[in-house]
Amino acid sequence: MQYLEPIISGTITATVWVVIVFTVNYLRNKFLESELTKSFRSIGYHAGGDGWGIVLHNLTRRAVKVRDVVLLFDAGYSQIVHFSGNMSIQRKVRLSLSGKKNKKIFTSSMEFEDQKNEKIIALDFEMSGVWLLSNKTVLDCKSYPIGGYVIVEYQTIFGGCRSLEVIFNNSNDILKTTFEHHKNQCETNVFLKKNL
Repeated sequence: MQYLEPIISGTITATVWVVIVFTVNYLRNKFLESELTKSFRSIGYHAGGDGWGIVLHNLTRRAVKVRDVVLLFDAGYSQIVHFSGNMSIQRKVRLSLSGKKNKKIFTSSMEFEDQKNEKIIALDFEMSGVWLLSNKTVLDCKSYPIGGYVIVEYQTIFGGCRSLEVIFNNSNDILKTTFEHHKNQCETNVFLKKNL
């Protein structure tokens, strides 16, 4: 009986530690998924000479990989949107280090040509990227986007990878409105017609 007590107590201690570690990992991953969902649900829009697209913002403190960006159209089909190669960074610079108490947002744009043809795009923290449909594709569309989703891949606390599907927030049919406006611009604007 004397020999069993240390074995039983060691087994119980190890089991408790395993439960604690897995609980911390589970709660941390749920918190991160919540942050990613909040960040990637709020999308921006891009319209210009290169096309119409979705701007995704990684407002978390974690680098992620964007696997797929998909738009769903009212005619019942879906369209994969491709990365444009344009990214911008928004970092908050602490002015308190220089004696001031408020924060300033520093914004700059960068070209990421090396990722332009990649299927999976690395999006660092506090960065934004543009996923585009070309103007020709916009004009060829017979219907309008009604929603969409992005698949984001992130690293867990122990180094494994998990994927998360985040559905875009399409309040007030903003996808359809901005898409329709850009399509009308492509049909009527002389500059955009030249770039088709």
